[in-house]
Amino acid sequence: MAIMIKWFPPSWFQIKTKQKVIYIDPAYLRTYFKNYPKNIEFSRWPEEIDGLPEELEKADLILVTHNHKDHCKRVTVDRLARPDTLIVAPKRCVKALGKEIKIISPGEEIT
Repeated sequence: MAIMIKWFPPSWFQIKTKQKVIYIDPAYLRTYFKNYPKNIEFSRWPEEIDGLPEELEKADLILVTHNHKDHCKRVTVDRLARPDTLIVAPKRCVKALGKEIKIISPGEEIT
């Protein structure tokens, strides 16, 4: 099984296989994307746009590890999620994301 891992500096990843797309801590951070190959203009906080590269696929799974405002941003998660995307995040992200998420606690394992 081939796995493609793409790093979006400084803090998030896209992991792809033939069957799945996973994002870990997706966040827009305009200053880190200024040299992105397509020279896309990204948003600045607090604009209500996601500031992500246009070509990103919808996710099967989105993992949010902490409740910083750049990761628990509803507009970002909405752009990357399909209706059936599983979103796993700490309880402190529930209010900010405003959607159904699977809450995970430190040390907890889910399947």
